[in-house]
Amino acid sequence: MNLSVRALLTQFENSGEIHYLDQVIVTLQNCFGRFTPSDDARVRDVLGVCLVTRYERQGTRLDLQNAFLMLNQAIAHTSKRTAPQEMSLSLDNIARAHIARWRLSVNDDHEWLKDLEDAIRLFRESTSLSLRNGIAHLGLVDSLMTRYHRYKRPEDLDSAI
Repeated sequence: MNLSVRALLTQFENSGEIHYLDQVIVTLQNCFGRFTPSDDARVRDVLGVCLVTRYERQGTRLDLQNAFLMLNQAIAHTSKRTAPQEMSLSLDNIARAHIARWRLSVNDDHEWLKDLEDAIRLFRESTSLSLRNGIAHLGLVDSLMTRYHRYKRPEDLDSAI
């Protein structure tokens, strides 16, 4: 990732001003095809995360749809065998996109459960690829506890422990 993107992300994180995130998104969109496939996958992964963040701030569903597109493309171009850490991070990122969409559909029990189950599956896969991905482990535990509180499945509580 180039230094201007990192600087803009830092500005956004420090200030919370959305225009910095908008600039990051435009910059990343302009980077497609300029890198090796593995670097391009990383650009798509970062772009997907930025789109999810903007969706969480502004609620534009198109951002969430595009985030899923970018994150799925990143996963499709990342190898579990040769880049397990990168794949673990990408799986964690798309699991978090499912959580963002889950928050949107809390009133629709079927869709709510599907996104939550997809997130749990992806968090599990992420943690299986890299035990160092503590963020995915926390996401898994949080998702399991959410499902436990909603449906009282003892196996969710057992898995969370």
